Amino acid sequence: MSLFAAARYWDGSDPLGSRLSADGRSWFRVVGVVGDVRHFGLDVDAPAQAYIPLAQAGGNLMGRVLVRAQGDPGSLMSSLREAIHDVDADMPIERMETLDTLRDSYLATPRLTAVLSAIFAGLALCITVTGIAGVIATSIAQRTREIGIRIAVGASARGVLGMVLRQGLKTVAIGLAAGIPLAIAFGVALRGLLFDTAPADPIMLAGVACALAIAGTLGCLGPALRATAIDPIVALRAD
Repeated sequence: MSLFAAARYWDGSDPLGSRLSADGRSWFRVVGVVGDVRHFGLDVDAPAQAYIPLAQAGGNLMGRVLVRAQGDPGSLMSSLREAIHDVDADMPIERMETLDTLRDSYLATPRLTAVLSAIFAGLALCITVTGIAGVIATSIAQRTREIGIRIAVGASARGVLGMVLRQGLKTVAIGLAAGIPLAIAFGVALRGLLFDTAPADPIMLAGVACALAIAGTLGCLGPALRATAIDPIVALRAD
């Protein structure tokens, strides 16, 4: 017999060698521990299970047969069907399919949802970058005279570039500070669409924050470079 999720009932001790019974009459000895199998869906935790050898199962015959194949498993289906019928010609076979097919059919809807979410997230990121660039450009247009004076009194292009980038990245930082808690809240709400992924995974949040910071920097870079090219004489003549 082997079990994994059920091992928690041993309170951390080693279950190997102990005995287990489901009805109080038939006893089996634990000979190994295996990984969990999600029989009821990828989004459902695996229940406590025990695997009993067919020779010891008595009248409880297996309803499913799992075959490991080398190469393309689809090419073995006809051979398996013939082998089963050679043993019992009247044995009904309801369906034969590969684990890849089962997984793909189960993940079709979540995969479509993920693709659509990624598309909308990409569009939102593009809109964000454009919006940041527009805000910074508007701010620079309103401060053209100030920037011109700074350049006229000796401010370097690097100094002007850094000033504009700091202004834009400050806005990005405020947005990230407000967005990360919202992302965690939405992650908890969408937990059903996540497979073996924590809604508040710190590595994921750090990666998203870095990506948004880079996008914000790119959005600020264009207006900042244009600010360094402002002609002080033209800026001082502006109203």
